[in-house]
Amino acid sequence: MKHFHILILFLLFSINGYACKCFTSPIHYKFTQADFVGKIIVKKIYTNKGRERYYKADIEIKELYKGNETKSIYIHGNNGRDFNDSCDIFIDEGQEVLVYLKKHDNGSYYLETCSEPIFLNKADTIEFIKKRNHKKIQILRALKSKNIDFTNTIKFSAKDLDIFLRSYRGIELNTDFAIYEVTFKENLKVKCVQKVRGFQHRIDRKIKKFLKHTEWASRYKGERNSTPNNSKYLVIIYYGKSKKNSKGYLSDFFR
Repeated sequence: MKHFHILILFLLFSINGYACKCFTSPIHYKFTQADFVGKIIVKKIYTNKGRERYYKADIEIKELYKGNETKSIYIHGNNGRDFNDSCDIFIDEGQEVLVYLKKHDNGSYYLETCSEPIFLNKADTIEFIKKRNHKKIQILRALKSKNIDFTNTIKFSAKDLDIFLRSYRGIELNTDFAIYEVTFKENLKVKCVQKVRGFQHRIDRKIKKFLKHTEWASRYKGERNSTPNNSKYLVIIYYGKSKKNSKGYLSDFFR
């Protein structure tokens, strides 16, 4: 009987709540895959209608980086129902949030599971996280200033980019990130590389040359190394200093 009760409890928890497996995506992936990117304030939230998986929220847009103006969005989660699971997202009224949204066929924007909303006005946010969030907003502002707003779901990777960037160990710069837009041909050869925001002319020229001539790989709709003509991709290079010896370095990982 004891084992039977344990089994019942296990089944109940399995039905009402399950582990949500999400992987953190780089900011350039999230930006290019989203249809709407913006800093918003949630003004009012509504309960779910029937068995709908999303609840409505009225919003005020503070900064729009990509997409069209909207007065309301839909958020994945159970607001006002008896149970929820680990994939649910709950945003309370008055919260300021950086969101990456997808547009559904009905024309509305949706905050999906694993979309990683960033809460900007939480009182208990530590200083380290505040600085990271500020840098993300600076990146989005840089993209907005150059009218970068393309959308795609292709994932690209540049061969030996990490090795190339290691050659800049010890470098001293005044800019903490640079952004480059790469445009491809159908055969995955690079058509052109444009600087969105750079470091210094000499360094930008070398980075653009590497991105132009290195070997690339891609994954698109289950196919590898096959992309539509004029497909675009963003490369963001970050500048940081080692905590060990304070020497500068470049990396394609967010710092």
